Amino acid sequence: PHVPSADFAPDPKSMSEAMKSPFRQEWTKAHDTEISSMKDLGVMCAVDYEPWMAPLVDSKLVFKIKRNTDGSLDKFKVRWVARGFSEIQGRHYHETYSPVVSLTLVRMLLSIFAARPDVKVFQADVKTAFLHPLLKEDIFMKPMPFMDLPHGKVFKLLKTIYGLKQLSMEWFEDIKATIEALDYRQSEYDACMFLSGDPNDGDFSILVIYVDDILCFSNSQSLWKIAFDVMEKKYGLDDRGELNDYR
Repeated sequence: PHVPSADFAPDPKSMSEAMKSPFRQEWTKAHDTEISSMKDLGVMCAVDYEPWMAPLVDSKLVFKIKRNTDGSLDKFKVRWVARGFSEIQGRHYHETYSPVVSLTLVRMLLSIFAARPDVKVFQADVKTAFLHPLLKEDIFMKPMPFMDLPHGKVFKLLKTIYGLKQLSMEWFEDIKATIEALDYRQSEYDACMFLSGDPNDGDFSILVIYVDDILCFSNSQSLWKIAFDVMEKKYGLDDRGELNDYR
């Protein structure tokens, strides 16, 4: 069927607004994909509400039309996110800090290795990255009004979801453990850079983590493939191939 142009379509603010838009089918499909991902990954389960569970964390749906670097339509995206402002420190979370890679480091690596004919730069994105880490705290969440949940039931979060204050920290610790198990060592200069081998002598692979975006600088296709295959199996990766654009 003909799909109206999404060039200037605003992102809906609610489910009811999405259902009134000319892209109702696209938003419904994106919503079902998000819920299916959560079910497949065992992100939460329904439990009977008990007074000791209070206060419950709020949640909402976020709608976004994703675009490619040239501005063309990529996909319709729906995220079920927690309202992190309703979390209470010491009850719902404790630590929140997570490192962020220095863009100066990324530029430096590109200037050093991109010009070397023996080195290739690969890029991959982790699919639904923030739905993988196990949650340490007990967090119970209110169901949204349109959800078909029996009376007296609430959701218990088993894994992190978007919007939680501790989300980035838990995700970084999870992927850090995965990478280090592959015999990569964390850089003492930037916590988001991991190295296997020796860039000055023999095969090497450098992984740079920017939230859910992964860059790999390597002169060994096999080193990158080993890391890629492990992360693909655990998280699911969107393989972007060799790097041609980075923002």
